[in-house]
Amino acid sequence: MIRRLFRETSGPLVVCLACVASMSGRAWADDSDTIIQRGLLPERDGRWSLGVGVRGGQSIYRGESAFADLVPLIMYEGERVYLRGNRAGLRLLDKPGFKLEAVAQAALVGYRGDDGTYLAGMVRQNPLNAGFSAIAPTRVGEFSLDVLTDVSNGQNGAQLTGMWARTWQFGKWNLRPSVSLTGYSADYANYYYGVQASEALPGRPAYMPGASGSLGLGLNSSYRVSTNGYLYGSVGLNYYSGSIQNSPIVDRSSVFTAFGGYVYSFGNSRGQAEPDYSGPPASQSKWSFRVARGWNAEASLLSIIPGGDFTLSPERTGVLSFAFGKVIDERFRGWLVDIYVEGAYTRYLEQNI
Repeated sequence: MIRRLFRETSGPLVVCLACVASMSGRAWADDSDTIIQRGLLPERDGRWSLGVGVRGGQSIYRGESAFADLVPLIMYEGERVYLRGNRAGLRLLDKPGFKLEAVAQAALVGYRGDDGTYLAGMVRQNPLNAGFSAIAPTRVGEFSLDVLTDVSNGQNGAQLTGMWARTWQFGKWNLRPSVSLTGYSADYANYYYGVQASEALPGRPAYMPGASGSLGLGLNSSYRVSTNGYLYGSVGLNYYSGSIQNSPIVDRSSVFTAFGGYVYSFGNSRGQAEPDYSGPPASQSKWSFRVARGWNAEASLLSIIPGGDFTLSPERTGVLSFAFGKVIDERFRGWLVDIYVEGAYTRYLEQNI
């Protein structure tokens, strides 16, 4: 039912989550993290937003150093549907005292062990979790319960997260502390924190943690720098239960993560007067053409862009793409947004080595 719901109602939004889930092949730390928390940026204003941030922190896995990477952000706030970073939602029930949402979230817990590391030969994919979120706003804060299951990797693992959070506003500042408890099913914990019998090595015995959990503490904030621009930041600490701490591939009981970024919302929110765009269009060319060539690399975006680390993957796979398009609307609903009709041909260049 969950798979069908997201395929039929919010499939286009869920696809965007893959941008976040596949940012790095290295070991991410926490699997219950929502990059953009609700209650800190304008909601239900009918606008699309773009942004970028840097996310970093500690890794729970043995032999893995602290990680850092760029995070592209694509966001949309509709009356019933939203997309916030690595989480998409569809509002099913929306009452003042109780809300129910169908949600999908790209979890950040996968890893790929490299040769020479303690996790060598072990691969865990970043999962796409989907399920339902129940939210109860009260005078002392907002209480929520998320029931999510892995719908991408076929592990049939699930997690249950209960959270308290409250938003305080101080002028242009918003602060939102949170406390959460997450329980992992045995299948989920065994896959991401365990060692299969076929993966056992001297010094890395087979181990299954079974059903387990974690405690999370977070502080999220936003600051409005302009009518449409927002700075966003968060810090979090996750503490894991003993069965996870005892795993031979885990070397710490807790992990610290941090995120900071900038988000820009296009157009005017509902209730604001539309600007006057009665003048002639700025652009003259109606057609566009693009050629793209890419290679699969093991490095993260943060190391590739400023540092030029283009270490290719051993498979040396790549992609070649040709695209062309035509502008059909230059000022959609009065916004400075171009609408294109575009076609493309993409060829994946696989190397048989």
